Amino acid sequence: MHGPMPQPSWSPKWTAILQLWSEHMKCQGLAAETVKSRIDTMKHVSRMLKTEIENVSTDQLTKWVALQQWAPETRRRYYTTLKLFFSFSVTTRAALINPAIDLPTVRIPKPYPRAIPDPILIAAINECGDRLTRLVLLIAAETGARRSEIAQIQPNRDLLYTHNGWSLYLHGKGNKKRLVPITNRLASEIRKWSGQASRWLFPSTQSTTGHLSPSHIGKLASRNLPAGWTLHTLRHRFATIANEQTGDLAALQQLLGHESLATTQRYVNPSDARMRRLVDAVALER
Repeated sequence: MHGPMPQPSWSPKWTAILQLWSEHMKCQGLAAETVKSRIDTMKHVSRMLKTEIENVSTDQLTKWVALQQWAPETRRRYYTTLKLFFSFSVTTRAALINPAIDLPTVRIPKPYPRAIPDPILIAAINECGDRLTRLVLLIAAETGARRSEIAQIQPNRDLLYTHNGWSLYLHGKGNKKRLVPITNRLASEIRKWSGQASRWLFPSTQSTTGHLSPSHIGKLASRNLPAGWTLHTLRHRFATIANEQTGDLAALQQLLGHESLATTQRYVNPSDARMRRLVDAVALER
């Protein structure tokens, strides 16, 4: 059964090609959140350009994107979506050219890992009045899960007990899932909600998916964390502490669901104490 049709754009032609592209991406097996994000991006672009799809020129598109004050990550996301969409439009003959084909590669500055300190996190969890929001923080802190992965948890499907203890299936990018070991305490917290009417751990009657959106999950966390700290800093905390304890980047890569080890390395931040031990180890005896 097909999902809901994207909300109409300003032009019937845009609406038709967006619907077709949406179905194409679903046939490719892309995650629902990826499809929605790309469709929403192109709906915004169509409204800003106010030009029929076959009339969008390279010059017009280049001038528009040059005026946008986007962060590097946002700019890269837009460029990727634009290239994919117009390539599809040319293939389906909705457009004669791909005006986005020559958009430059966006260089992303190497991020500095920013792990939320435990005293701040523990205080936020203890002071959280909403039990489900508290559970969001616990899952993020103890599994390193992304907000989209937290949103998609189904306790009766994803919580698993084996001879080694409790584990949780997380459904990541590209419909890839991974099994992450969890503590008995966290498993108990999740199991409290496994008997609810909805199959989702974080249900929503307002969403077409049946569960809270990743952005809503992120907002819940941000409202209960001090200013400047987000749900993603809990993922950085998980990575930093795990690396500090074991130094096993291969295991950490699997736990975080990263495609490459290079991505995992950007998440870890050696502690001052660890760096001092290294300096002391190479110091000359004098």
